[in-house]
Amino acid sequence: MCGLPRKGAQDNCAYCGITNNGAGQYVIACSGAQYSLSASGVVVAQATPKQEVYQLRKPGKLSSENYLVPVDGSFNSCVAILNKALDAIVQINFDEWNRGGPSLAASINVKDQNSRLVLRKDGDHGVHIIDDHGDVVLLASKNTGGSSLVLDLLLVRPQPDLLPFGYFGIMVAVAQVAWGD
Repeated sequence: MCGLPRKGAQDNCAYCGITNNGAGQYVIACSGAQYSLSASGVVVAQATPKQEVYQLRKPGKLSSENYLVPVDGSFNSCVAILNKALDAIVQINFDEWNRGGPSLAASINVKDQNSRLVLRKDGDHGVHIIDDHGDVVLLASKNTGGSSLVLDLLLVRPQPDLLPFGYFGIMVAVAQVAWGD
């Protein structure tokens, strides 16, 4: 995840602690309008707003890996994650969230895998993502102790094509819709 090379079949990166398949613990922190994704204190991705678009990039890089864009002009109903060629790779529909449903929050369609993920609410401070087999993929909870947004994430069964920017973009969109940050 952090981009450092690994020796052989080593299970965890010695630097960031994330497994070869991307499973592990992450933290998303918001500072002003910018978000960062960290693993064991190492920043692995950043989201920076530019007008109505969030640029998702590796730290220290000027070029974006992906873009998080509102489909209807706002983050309230539908957002997409675009690749460098500006093709949609993920679309997140927040219609259920906006209707105030008790558990179903959003549907997430992943383009190349023809798979669908479902985002469910866990009270006022948490969410989890379930894949199309019913397995939990990601657990996230809002740390309510500080003045700025901090999300603790546990990525259990990641889809390789969504690492790290896909999941990061999904959670930045959730932060925008759910917690208004």
